Amino acid sequence: MASFFDISGMTVNGITVITRAPNKHKETMYECLCSCGNAFITRKSGLVSGAQKSCGCKINRTIKNTHKLSGTPEYHVWEAMVSRCTNKNNPRYYAYGGRGIDLCEAWRKFENFFADMGNRPSSKHSIDRINNNLGYFKENCRWATSEVQMRNTSVSTRVDAGITKTNNGKFTVRIHVKNKPIHIGVFRTLELAIDARRAAESHYWSK
Repeated sequence: MASFFDISGMTVNGITVITRAPNKHKETMYECLCSCGNAFITRKSGLVSGAQKSCGCKINRTIKNTHKLSGTPEYHVWEAMVSRCTNKNNPRYYAYGGRGIDLCEAWRKFENFFADMGNRPSSKHSIDRINNNLGYFKENCRWATSEVQMRNTSVSTRVDAGITKTNNGKFTVRIHVKNKPIHIGVFRTLELAIDARRAAESHYWSK
């Protein structure tokens, strides 16, 4: 088992890491001091990856000085997230809001979402929930590529993985192999679609 690497006392992206804080949702947390002088607590993963660059002050200044936010890629990601959690007419609502996946109250405002998540690293990244049985909130979300999401999640914890509900109420199943989509079939019920997706994962991804 790999030994734990403590980053207490280090300076990362201008952030001074002071000491360990209690874990949150199984995430290692640290008490830090921002270059602006503000003390805050954040995830170790964000510090190590470089995603956490401040206590939020830099991003908040960007928000205040930026206009037409509705045209940004981050806004489109946020808008889609809100829709699939709250809009019953969204074709993916059944797998999100329909099964209790919600977003925290703060993230119902785009400015708060952007302050927590920052800029999308690239066009290949999208919002990803670390624990797919929980909703959208800062500690449970990250920017991740589709390849990482597909490899790190399974239908047993993410009911919509590779499954799309059609207009006639049936479910289409696909799987990606070497970044190429493979059509598995169309199924009458979600349960049958889940079984087909699991069988496809076992067949293609275990090789």
